[in-house]
Amino acid sequence: MSAVHKLSIDYYDEPCLLIAIHTPLEDYTLAYQINKSLNTRLARLDQDVEFGRDARFSVFGWEDLSADVYWQLIANQTEVFSQEKYGDLFQYTPVATRACLVPELKEVDYFIKVDEADQALEEQLLETLLQIPSVVTAFAVDYDRLKSKNNLIF
Repeated sequence: MSAVHKLSIDYYDEPCLLIAIHTPLEDYTLAYQINKSLNTRLARLDQDVEFGRDARFSVFGWEDLSADVYWQLIANQTEVFSQEKYGDLFQYTPVATRACLVPELKEVDYFIKVDEADQALEEQLLETLLQIPSVVTAFAVDYDRLKSKNNLIF
């Protein structure tokens, strides 16, 4: 009889706080408002998250060394442009479609993900976000219940 070895693919089990945000603000404006309101230092990362064929989602990050916590502001929606043939052989029209990083929450514009956060930070974050002009709503998301939570690991 031989021993059976089982490999686990679930490699991300650390607790994290996930906040969904609805707002018409551009990503850089929202990052600025969050930095101003929460005294954070979110900055645009050099590389966007690539998902799917041509979908790129902006990411802002900040490592809070004093609290040993990593923050991310992640766009949930982006436009993907493709060329559609129109009429004759040489005429193409660009067609835009919307792609979502977390499809089950397609109405969400952005996520704030904070690794190793506690309940007090969640309450403070929600209260502060809801005071930012142009933030329509913000709410906590149960990270463990998301079907596409692996899309938020990068």
